[in-house]
Order: sequence, then structure tokens, then C-alpha cells
Amino acid sequence: MKASMNIWHILGIDPTHDTRAIKLAYAGRLKQINQEQSPSAFQALREAYEQALAAPPQPPAARQPDALAGLPPLPPPQPGQRPLPPARTPFSVLPPLPELPLDAPLAKPIALELAPESEAALAQQASQRWLPGPRPQSYGRAGPQLRPGPQPPAPAEAADMICQALARLPAEQQRAEIARWYAQPGWGNSAFRSALETALVTALEQQFSQRYHMVPAFHQALGWEQWAAHSPNCAAIERLEGRWHARIWLQKFDSWPAEHPMQRALQLLSSPADPLRCAAFARDPEQLSAMLALIEHLEDEDEAVRRYAIDFGAFQWWQQYGRTLLLALVPDEAPPQRARRGRLARLAAMSFKRKLGAILLVLWTLLRLL
Repeated sequence: MKASMNIWHILGIDPTHDTRAIKLAYAGRLKQINQEQSPSAFQALREAYEQALAAPPQPPAARQPDALAGLPPLPPPQPGQRPLPPARTPFSVLPPLPELPLDAPLAKPIALELAPESEAALAQQASQRWLPGPRPQSYGRAGPQLRPGPQPPAPAEAADMICQALARLPAEQQRAEIARWYAQPGWGNSAFRSALETALVTALEQQFSQRYHMVPAFHQALGWEQWAAHSPNCAAIERLEGRWHARIWLQKFDSWPAEHPMQRALQLLSSPADPLRCAAFARDPEQLSAMLALIEHLEDEDEAVRRYAIDFGAFQWWQQYGRTLLLALVPDEAPPQRARRGRLARLAAMSFKRKLGAILLVLWTLLRLL
């Protein structure tokens, strides 16, 4: 076994019984050996070559047991039939087309009828020079224009239409009506909405006495509470809301009779301060008490009420007059802490002595003016 392995190792091939492969291996190794310099190597190669040719064939290796040995044999294939592919679509169940030989005639012959051109026509085509064709007509006339969408009216006209529609509705339906107007086609443009807001503020200010009740609806629908500070109409919106607060505050006095001292005090505060008129008004203790009570009530109200419900200069004059009167009535004491409530009741219950002191102070003021 060792000699057999040396034979194949000298030849440089695996054990084989192919004579041609042995001869090729011997010829290749023979080119690598010089017979004169290494006769022993040549002698070993020659002996290995002769022994390889005379080596007996090796017995075949034992066959591994087949896993399919216990299964029945497959049926022999039948000639002339091919297995059909599995059905994937409903079309695969159609019957196969019959196979025809290549030389079978067609069911419908193909008729190609070509009219040959004359020699004159071919010569004329060859002599013609290529020229650009006429300009397409689509470039010569204007193409179809897109139909413009609905255009909104002018901002002033739209603002007037919205105010007229709101005037016919109760207050709880006005916000939904404003949203309906703003949702119309063509009203979503930002430039138009900005101009419309300006027109609405202008329309409300110009006819404020008739349209003041619409201000809360616009305040909620247009989001003035969040976005008024960023609007170009910020000052106008703030003035409009201040006037609305002042109007609501003035409605508290609508139920009072016109001859009431509080109504007279409010009417006097609505005009610029006149020292003569104010001195004459203060001669009446009831009117003076009502004025001082109204001044203290206004100090607790919002600044918008003092700016738009009354004359702010007159309010400052009477405010200073009330402080001077308080110091004159109690000269040796510091001004007491103002009570925010019950001022009108305390002034109404003022003693005769204090009323007399107020009258004397008014007379002293008149003498100084004269």
C-alpha cells in the first residue's frame, strides 16, 4: 500500500486506471527531471510509470444505503406527453392548443399588397430639399385661459354686508354668521382678509352707537384676544374694545331717572371740567356726595371706562377736588385708607356739620376764583 502511494506521489496524480492520464503525468514529470544529473530520480519515475500501468484495478467502494430504497419506483414516462404546469390562473385550465408542424399552412394567408412607386416619384422625392413645416396654430393664437375663481367684493362693501346681516340676528347667532361669511369661496386670501378687518373696524367705529353689540362676536370669531397684538389694526381694535366696555358700563345708569344726583354727576363728568360749573354743582350736598361716590367707583373700574365713558380731564379735576375736601374736613389727621365699598352710603349719612363744612369750602373756592 505504501509502494502504491509512492507511485502516484512520484507521478503527481491521484490513483487511476486511465492509461492516457498516466502517460500524460509521466511525460510531464519527465520534462522536469534531468537524466544526466539525477539518474536515480529518472529511474524512480520510470519504475513508478511501469508499476502504474501494471497496477490491478481497486475494488469499488461500498455503496451507502439509499434513503428512498423502501419507496415504490416511479412510473415510466409515457412518450408524447408533457406534464402540465400547476394551475395558477383560470386561464391555465383551458385545453392546450394542438401542435402543428412548421411547414403547416396558415389558417389565414397574410396578404401584403404594396403599390410600388414609380421612378418619377422616387426621383422627385430625392430632389426635394427639406424645409421646416408651417408654424403650429396653437402658437399663433392664445391658448385656453383658466376660468377665474369667484372674486370677493370690495372690503368696505363686504364689511357693510356683514354688519347688516348681523343687525338682523340675536347676539348668540352672530359669531356663526361671521364664520359663514368668512367661509365663502374667494374670501380665504390673506390680503383680502387683512383689508376686510380694517374695513370692519372702521365700520364699527363710524356707527358705534348702532353696532356696539356686534363687538363681542367679532372679538370671538376673528380671535382678537390672541392675535390683536400682531394685527396692523391693533390700536383701532383696542380703542373699539375700550369703547365697548365703556358703553356696557354706562348702561348701568340707564334705569336711573334723569333728575337723580348720580345722573347729573355723570353728565357733568362727560364734558370738560369748568371750575364755575363744578363749583355751582358742589353747592348741593347731595350732588357733591354723588360726585365723590362716582369718582371713587370709577377708580375701581377698568381704565377703558375712564378713557371712553367720561372726560378723563374732568375725572382728574374732581379726583383732586375730593382729596382736597377730605384734607380740609380732617386737617389734623392723615388721610384714612379708602374703602372700596360703602362710600356712597357713608357720604349720604354725613352729618350736618360736615355738610356745612363742605358748603363753606365751596364758598371759599368761589371767592378765590372771583
